[in-house]
Amino acid sequence: MMRTAQGYSGGGRPSSAAPEETSVQWDVMVSITEAVARLGVTHRTLRFYEERGLVRSVRVKHGARIYDSKNMDRLRFICQARAATLTVREIAMVLEANGPNRERAVALGEQKLVEFELQRHRIKAALSALERGDTAR
Repeated sequence: MMRTAQGYSGGGRPSSAAPEETSVQWDVMVSITEAVARLGVTHRTLRFYEERGLVRSVRVKHGARIYDSKNMDRLRFICQARAATLTVREIAMVLEANGPNRERAVALGEQKLVEFELQRHRIKAALSALERGDTAR
């Protein structure tokens, strides 16, 4: 596969690639700075997700972090899930979902939808009260 220079200025593949890094997709490599810009999160947030085992970066020259397309997809999902108020623990469970965990992940998603619907109804009721002038002064 061909590696692109999109957001990646490292000097080649990591010099000390661990065996677990052999599945890295070298087609698109994104630096942590580019990932931050694309995802709208901070460097610290991405490092936190790595510390929690949600994603993996590859280290290149001088220890710079880069992400392959698979991990960028995971990061996009994580950001969407966080925006939907899932906790990091819940996201980890969803990402690991297979077999019996898949059912738990689906149940979690359904539970979150119910919570959002309740919140939506509360907001609509508050807005209606405001529009009617039913607010205490």
